Amino acid sequence: MLPQVSKVITELEDELRQRTPGYELMATTLLMELVCRLSRAYGAMRGETSRPLIRLGAVLSYIEQHYAEQIRAGDLERIAHLSPSSLLRAFTSITGMPPMRYVTQLRVTRACDLLHAGDCNVTEAAFRVGFSDSN
Repeated sequence: MLPQVSKVITELEDELRQRTPGYELMATTLLMELVCRLSRAYGAMRGETSRPLIRLGAVLSYIEQHYAEQIRAGDLERIAHLSPSSLLRAFTSITGMPPMRYVTQLRVTRACDLLHAGDCNVTEAAFRVGFSDSN
């Protein structure tokens, strides 16, 4: 589910950034699709099954808000209230990758956005998104 939701979010961001003719209608449509997908996913869950997803939602939200800062696995474990192995297993099953790889991928994506916008050079983009060097 997360790859589909992530794809819709990326498409929505692109529409809002590019502002091509008809972007308002397309953005509204994508937002409605996003709400529908999330509603279906949460509606299909019952009781205890939804707790890990809600915990992982908090982790994903934290990563999205703090990706440019130093993020440690221990921070994510505390947010999720899960052991290291439980977090790794749950996060990987939802996102398809371990948490720290997800952070790295998000940083690369955000750096690419900065470079496409022409706001900065590679080194500057790397530092802005939380990498400790431009390599």
